[in-house]
Amino acid sequence: MSKGNIKNYAKDKGFEIIPRGLLQHPRLSLQAIGLLCNLQSYPETWNLNKTEVYTRFPKNKKTSVANAWEELVEEKYIIQLRRREGKKWDYIYYFNLTPPFTNVEVQELENKESAKAMSFRFSEAQNEKPKMGSTKSADNRINIKDNTHKDNIHKNNTQDQNHNQEDQLKDYIESTNLPMGLKKYFFDQVKVLVNDPTFDIQSIEYFYNTYVQLIDSKCTRDDIDTLNDTEFTHTVRKMFKKVDRPIYKMESLLKEWVLSAIHYKKENFFDRN
Repeated sequence: MSKGNIKNYAKDKGFEIIPRGLLQHPRLSLQAIGLLCNLQSYPETWNLNKTEVYTRFPKNKKTSVANAWEELVEEKYIIQLRRREGKKWDYIYYFNLTPPFTNVEVQELENKESAKAMSFRFSEAQNEKPKMGSTKSADNRINIKDNTHKDNIHKNNTQDQNHNQEDQLKDYIESTNLPMGLKKYFFDQVKVLVNDPTFDIQSIEYFYNTYVQLIDSKCTRDDIDTLNDTEFTHTVRKMFKKVDRPIYKMESLLKEWVLSAIHYKKENFFDRN
């Protein structure tokens, strides 16, 4: 079974044939088409994970790559799977140039990986009910068919949907590679965060795992050029309490607060010595 990697569903032929249907796809951006073609160019032996994809294109910001990825998921050129491994989630990704994945192929991959297909952001399983407002929502069809109980049904469905979104966000938080203290803080705030469209935990995780020159989980208070996990958690919690909503440009905001915390750490060090 695959584990945490991006896999090519098709066989490697040593050269690339790009379908015209993909190149002229009316619902895909140039970024999405380019990303899929780039993924196709790597041999099957290449070990590639999703986090690495975000850093592979220096001229594109992470948000641009993430949006392109989402487009490919929506059009079923990428299938995202997850399965439970102990207390954590394990994620597997498959992509294919042509044709987009069929429901039969998705089910085959689910059986092969002992996993479940999911959508883009908070790991919503594709076989679960769509969000309220979707034209495919079974909840909406019930409301239309039975107007007598419309208000009660809508209220109950909204409550169920809120709980479902909270559970999805909790699962996503649990799966991240973030300090336990920060995960606990986000868990405690999940009712607020699930309704904050600018809460970008992916950027927080990306920052924590990428800016190694600023964050070192094993450093001490005398290592004045980096923050350890406790210091990083304290900084992020303070940032969330102080900064007005909505929060935009999470990565640059985090960098600003982390650099400020390191500056404060240096001042305290020199005061002690």
